[in-house]
Amino acid sequence: MDTYGRIAWIELHHLVGGNIFMISAGEFRNGATFDMDGNVYSIIEFQHVKPGKGAAFVRTKYKNVITGAIREESFNPTAKFEQASVERKDA
Repeated sequence: MDTYGRIAWIELHHLVGGNIFMISAGEFRNGATFDMDGNVYSIIEFQHVKPGKGAAFVRTKYKNVITGAIREESFNPTAKFEQASVERKDA
């Protein structure tokens, strides 16, 4: 464990069998992991919002797997991200 109490070694797998799997914001589920701007994030919570006027969007709270930083952002449901597979191992 490191000084932040997290598992010290995390292995990230972006390629599975040579294929890149994509996930759209409309397919977000709690615990799903995705790659955005070279960082790997895990979904903490999400809400698919369909306002009476305007386009639908996905309000998302997500956590950086490495740093633990939490962000909130809204995405278009058709926005696509590379799906990341995270394997945690004790150091």
